[in-house]
Amino acid sequence: MAAPDKHPSSNIPRQLWDQWNSIDEYTMSHLHPADRDNNATVQSSLDATLTATREEKMPLGNVSPAWGKFLTIQARAIKAKHALEVGTLAGYSAIWMTTQIPGLKLDTIEYLPKHAEVAQRNIDAAGVTDQVTLHQGAALDVLASIEKEIIEGRKERFEFVFIDADKLNSAAYFDYAVKLSKPGSIIIVDNVMGRFGISVAEQDPEEEHAKGGKLVIEAVGKDTRVDSTVMQFVGAKGYDGYLIALVL
Repeated sequence: MAAPDKHPSSNIPRQLWDQWNSIDEYTMSHLHPADRDNNATVQSSLDATLTATREEKMPLGNVSPAWGKFLTIQARAIKAKHALEVGTLAGYSAIWMTTQIPGLKLDTIEYLPKHAEVAQRNIDAAGVTDQVTLHQGAALDVLASIEKEIIEGRKERFEFVFIDADKLNSAAYFDYAVKLSKPGSIIIVDNVMGRFGISVAEQDPEEEHAKGGKLVIEAVGKDTRVDSTVMQFVGAKGYDGYLIALVL
């Protein structure tokens, strides 16, 4: 049977999606070679994380390898020592950042107990247990608790934040991220342009990704505490976009 003309979960032609994926593979093979630093060891941990994700029948919502490397470079560029992630899933992006940035302390939040359990196993297997604090619970509750610790002087503010969780709450998570961060910090919100290759403007305005993307873009646009922009991109995960903000 011939392959369908379009990717099964998208309106993007399969040929185009395959091309983007092959380009990602090509660039990563040259820019993240296995024989440099500890890349081979890191890749083994990342591959094991993806295997666990599939075996546990969890959503394959992890970032792409190129995107994981991008996040790591952003955090390294600002010499982040304390980072926050909202949306752990199986721990893929958490493992990317902590294995590539020795000494980085990461707080990561996961709502679902099963996902948190799998993520903790993956984090332990990757050898970064001492760098990662995994909080299981509703993100807004956990963020409120972290804010209390910071106010009381029991916890450091963050220099880097990555938000990749339930999209309808992205604006609320962003507000917390600003409050919990130092001036000069970077905040990145993933998946703001829409899902499965359909732009925000073309989607059902009530669809979670479309509505969440609009809410966070419009809220951040009014937020005088930050300077921000949105970048669209294509790659192994298809078409999407991210919002990046600098805390003033």
